[in-house]
Amino acid sequence: GSIAHFFLNYAAKLVPATLAGLLRSSDIFWAYLIEIFVLMEHPKKATWWGVALVCSSLVMVLVASNEKSRNALKSLGSVGNLTAVK
Repeated sequence: GSIAHFFLNYAAKLVPATLAGLLRSSDIFWAYLIEIFVLMEHPKKATWWGVALVCSSLVMVLVASNEKSRNALKSLGSVGNLTAVK
């Protein structure tokens, strides 16, 4: 258990914070998949609505962070060009 936790923390240092946060936030999705396929229990309708809301929020955060990263890279590229001209 301790070694696995060490590697989990070490791996979290290697990926961007947004991706690590999304992976940790998606644990509810994986828990429901295990509940359905391993335990053979089917969630109620309200649970499915909750899963849909969590998944949609994860997608929105991922899209927003990708746009923010893209904009930051574009601004860095233009700054680099301006400093090269000087």
